[in-house]
Amino acid sequence: MKNIESKMNEKKFRQVSRRELLKLTPVLALGAFAIPKWQEGLLKKGLGFSDWRRPGFSGQAIWRLPSTMRN
Repeated sequence: MKNIESKMNEKKFRQVSRRELLKLTPVLALGAFAIPKWQEGLLKKGLGFSDWRRPGFSGQAIWRLPSTMRN
């Protein structure tokens, strides 16, 4: 019986740990910009990603203006 309980506790611990890490992800990402040594590299990688991804977004409806409806 103890083996089953320990497995359940380990599983619950892993789930809680993942949830807590996901909650902290935005704080960690912003905190990374506070380290001067990492700022330039993070900015370059972010700009590189947005430049790479931009052509894929150009054909999507979110970038187009909505059509005008007649009353």
